[in-house]
Amino acid sequence: MRLSTPCWPSTFPRRPPGKPWAAGSTLSLAQIDALPAGTKVLVGYKSAGPVTARTPVFSLCGPKWNSPDTYYWTSAGGLVPGDRITERTIPKGAIVFFRK
Repeated sequence: MRLSTPCWPSTFPRRPPGKPWAAGSTLSLAQIDALPAGTKVLVGYKSAGPVTARTPVFSLCGPKWNSPDTYYWTSAGGLVPGDRITERTIPKGAIVFFRK
């Protein structure tokens, strides 16, 4: 898979099971080439980090928290769009990705 270098800082390929998401800019070309066919890639997104008691979702991405193009990565449910989650059901530690 080849994506142009300029998009990598805002690109987040889904890593193999058990490995965290990482910005494309942190991956080597060998790691990029090794991504399996069908790898899901979020392009043009910002990672706001994990939701915690000290960093609630509103402080991470503001009013975009429940937008359909905002995604939450949860260990139990994979990628969940913002319009399918409520503030109370966002698991602690979920990683938020929203459009820049």
